[in-house]
Amino acid sequence: MFARHLYADILRRAPVYSSDWTDSFRDNRSLMKTVSATIFLYFACMLPAIALGVLNEANTHGQITPVKMFVAQALGGSFFAIFGGQPLIVLLSTAPIALMTKVVYEIAHLSGYDFFALYSAVGILCSVFQAIYSLTGVSRLMKYSTRSTEEIFALFITIAFLKDAITSTVREFHAYYPEPDAARAVLYLFLLLGTAWVAITLFKFRNDVLLTALLREVVADYALPLSVLIMSIVGSVGFADVAQATLSDPGDIFTTPDLQGLPAGAWGIAVVLGFSLSLLFIMDQNISAAMVNSPEHELKKGEAYHWDLLVVAVINTILAILGLPYVHAALPHSPQHVRALADVERIYTGGIVKEVISNVREIRWSGLLSSVLLGFSVYMLPQPLENIPVPVLYGVFIFFALSPLVANAFQMWERIVLLFTEQTAYPHTHYVRRVPQRQLHAFTGFQLCCLCVMCVVGFFPNPYVELLMPVVVVLLVPARQYMHRTGLLTVKQLEALDGH
Repeated sequence: MFARHLYADILRRAPVYSSDWTDSFRDNRSLMKTVSATIFLYFACMLPAIALGVLNEANTHGQITPVKMFVAQALGGSFFAIFGGQPLIVLLSTAPIALMTKVVYEIAHLSGYDFFALYSAVGILCSVFQAIYSLTGVSRLMKYSTRSTEEIFALFITIAFLKDAITSTVREFHAYYPEPDAARAVLYLFLLLGTAWVAITLFKFRNDVLLTALLREVVADYALPLSVLIMSIVGSVGFADVAQATLSDPGDIFTTPDLQGLPAGAWGIAVVLGFSLSLLFIMDQNISAAMVNSPEHELKKGEAYHWDLLVVAVINTILAILGLPYVHAALPHSPQHVRALADVERIYTGGIVKEVISNVREIRWSGLLSSVLLGFSVYMLPQPLENIPVPVLYGVFIFFALSPLVANAFQMWERIVLLFTEQTAYPHTHYVRRVPQRQLHAFTGFQLCCLCVMCVVGFFPNPYVELLMPVVVVLLVPARQYMHRTGLLTVKQLEALDGH
């Protein structure tokens, strides 16, 4: 009775579907899709792992390094690809986790606790809370989470990526401009912006008219690794005489935490941090899973929200004990994985091209093989990955901020633009037709206020305030549900603006 929701998940989407392993070899197209999805997923996971590893290394003063990111995502991704209920979900260590890792480090530093011991305790307790959520079916409450919550959270991640990129550039200019090396600071900015520009340009290439549709699709799918390769060559070869920041020595992979040495007060702090982090996990995990299981993808084998949450809890317990970064379902990688395994048809309606997914291969090989390849990438540190300049990695942050992530909040962004647009030029969307202008702007204003609160709490200079950020994310759900009680919008107007 207590775990009936978990049991129902196992019956509905057992992680031992034989077709999960055999569909990749059903025909030549399925095999090609599996191979291309594996390669795409490898690069899509490797580059953020390096970039977030550099960010974590800066935030923790060398305690969490890129090599730890590789190992964590390889272990977590492989385990989930085998035992997860919905294998199309991609597990990564994400920007919100990096933010919470920074909070744990700062609290450990201020309190005089061993960082890895506190970090491990937080991860274990977070997993305990996740297991409780899984057994009690808390994921069912996500039905009250609407697109509004997803949009606000996506834009928060966008702002977080931009903030990290801007902060790194300001730090570089503060250290080297105009003295002692202005060329290094200017090159840093050039490589950062150049990487973002090349990646976004190539990502949009699928909508161009050059080459064939297949080649445009390939270029767009590999926009990120191509941009990193191009700008790394420009930086390392074209400006070889200019000193640049590069990846540091990989250091130790595993760190055994001294949990017995933690005092009682530290365990109390770990409970609070673990609970706060668990709220972030359940929101991120379920939002990503909901986007994978979207009706437009027409998946046939069902979802497994409660089972997947338990599997992620087991994974993070292992990672925490080994002193490795935590992982959970990630955006935009999870829905992009679905697209990489899908057959897409282009339908022309009224002069507008609309892409419709006709079939998705629900397999495990692409997730498993890409994770294994990521594990072998450990041997690419420091060479040849040392040749990737650090500003190129921060350019990856800008790409994630301005391209795929904004797509997850496109309607909110479109309505923000309407705040400054003449009414006669409004697009003929369904919500513009059904909702008066005043109510339309009121809802957008509500979302912007929520976003501002998230940014203030999430980027506050005090770590004890920052740890409340996941609580704010959870509170977005009831805030949206009770908005109609303010009298600003009716239930029908809310449905038009934010319907499922």
